[in-house]
Amino acid sequence: MAFLSDALSVELADFNGAWTPSPSLIDPTKISINKGRLARNVSFFGQNVATRYGYSAVFNPSASVTSMINWLFLDGTTPANYLAFYVPGTGVRIANLASPTASTLIAETTGTTASLCSLGKQMYAGFMDANGIGVAPGKVCAFGGTAEPLFAAPIATTPTMSEVGTGITTAGAKKFGYLIQTSNGFITRPSPAPSDVFTPVSYTSATGIIEMSISPPSFVWPTYAVNVAMIATTTANPNRYYIVPSTFLGNSPFVPIVVAAATKIYMNVSDSYLAENGIDATPYLTQLSQTVSLTAPINPSVIAPYGQRLAYQCLDSAGTPVTYFSDSSQPQSLNAANSAVYLPGNLSTTTGFALRETFYILGPHWTYAVTDSNDTPSTWAQPQLVDGAIGAIGPFCVSLNATMNFAWVADEAGLYLFQGGSYSSRPVSYWQTTDWQRINFAATTKIQVVDHKSNQRVVVLAPLDGASTPTHQLTFDYSLGLTPELIQYSINSIASYSSGAIAMVQNNTTKHVEPWLAPSSSAYSIIRENDGTEANPYRDVSAAIDSAYEYAPLPRGFQGNVIMHHGLQIRVRGAGTATLTMYSVDQVVSAGPFSLTLATAPDAEILQRFFIRSEYASGRMATNAVDEWFNLARIDHYFTPGSPSR
Repeated sequence: MAFLSDALSVELADFNGAWTPSPSLIDPTKISINKGRLARNVSFFGQNVATRYGYSAVFNPSASVTSMINWLFLDGTTPANYLAFYVPGTGVRIANLASPTASTLIAETTGTTASLCSLGKQMYAGFMDANGIGVAPGKVCAFGGTAEPLFAAPIATTPTMSEVGTGITTAGAKKFGYLIQTSNGFITRPSPAPSDVFTPVSYTSATGIIEMSISPPSFVWPTYAVNVAMIATTTANPNRYYIVPSTFLGNSPFVPIVVAAATKIYMNVSDSYLAENGIDATPYLTQLSQTVSLTAPINPSVIAPYGQRLAYQCLDSAGTPVTYFSDSSQPQSLNAANSAVYLPGNLSTTTGFALRETFYILGPHWTYAVTDSNDTPSTWAQPQLVDGAIGAIGPFCVSLNATMNFAWVADEAGLYLFQGGSYSSRPVSYWQTTDWQRINFAATTKIQVVDHKSNQRVVVLAPLDGASTPTHQLTFDYSLGLTPELIQYSINSIASYSSGAIAMVQNNTTKHVEPWLAPSSSAYSIIRENDGTEANPYRDVSAAIDSAYEYAPLPRGFQGNVIMHHGLQIRVRGAGTATLTMYSVDQVVSAGPFSLTLATAPDAEILQRFFIRSEYASGRMATNAVDEWFNLARIDHYFTPGSPSR
């Protein structure tokens, strides 16, 4: 039975994301009929619009968190699922999600936030200030191990050389030194290095077994030192060093460091065997490492994987922005001359990411590409300009979807899809420019992007309206397509919660990957997005979800006529009480709010009368009490065309 048989009606049965109007941008009458004028804390499924799921507390880190990642690895043969997060003034903390209790993995007190990069059981961390500039030496820690500085230093201790028995060593003068191996597998520049310069020991052998005895003061080695190996020249070429092979075939040339006594290494090979079977130690002579006084060669801001290499973005010793790429399968092996890639004109960098065979280096408003040629980075082709106007405003403004071979990049002009080596012609946030311009782009490290692949939503966590910490989640559902017209947008926020970071995390129980938020205040917990299986899925921890959807101004095709708007016939399910407010075209006049009692199976449509006289009218449905929610499937908007003049 028709609600108003003598009135015309417009049916809406397809509800999509909001196009946000403003006086200087899109006029509300130009919003596509199946789009919303407002979408706040809602989600889209099929053609329906509904209150989004809420969040549940996981554990309280008792700290402010500024970045976090999910750390998945094998602990022996057991899959491990950890959350790693950075706490300013403390460092990198981790929690086992099987039973989350936080503990400090890497202590570091000077940074504002951190770039965290996991390689299996190893966690790499670069520390930066609020502007995304590296401010402290990077660190690495293996699970169950001890944190150590990246690019660990050699030591100054000069070894004692002697012959201790009959052997086969080639007689003659040689030069000797030693390499220290850290617990994370890094091999330092050669020692001894008094005054930070490798100073080899000269020793003339007969044909005996050569012993190198190393005794640091009080036999105390650096905490990162685990093993040590001898390096030596041949008598014929005193300028080329080799790692001396083990006397026992198949054994490592590195021997464990001895505690509370001298560490001794032995050489019992001929010069010809050394030259043929010893590992060339030349690359270690010039690699970047800390000085003996523990001054770091670089302070990396962003650390990112690129195939079997690691990329480190930082300032070089002259203060010039640079991206260093490690040797393949040696994530800490860098050389100032051979590992550096500079952008043309020494342009600054904010972040970088690998997609397929290419690594992309981004600045605030530019993007360049480099490709590994399986040689040293200095031999690669020069960085190629991808776009001279689009880049990433901060270090966390990129999210990869390697499955679909694209990335999302948050630029000051909008959220761009990066696919096939280029950006889309318009940002997917094009119709939400009004909201995008509310972002505080001065807080570059507070803007974070994640891609919820299974639900096909990309979320931009950002501080709006001058805030210094994140306040909202600008949420773009791309399940219908990747163009601005097909994107379904909702602006989300959580009442009584202060966000600090966002990450996609594997739920330890369901194994589903879901968005998690960390707090910017120690008063709040780390929380996870509900999936509908919870007892109370429609609450943000214990708070209500302020959910609202306003459809586009109606009707269309009567331009110039003043319309009499009479009522709605609504198919909606839910719980609690929704409010319905009707607005004139510019929201100067309103009717309501009207209370609508919701049910999960109403078995009827709701009929709501009202009267507004305006060229167009729109309706806003909202819920804002604990456990209230709505799921809107269809409306009939009733009206009568009036006079073409007021």
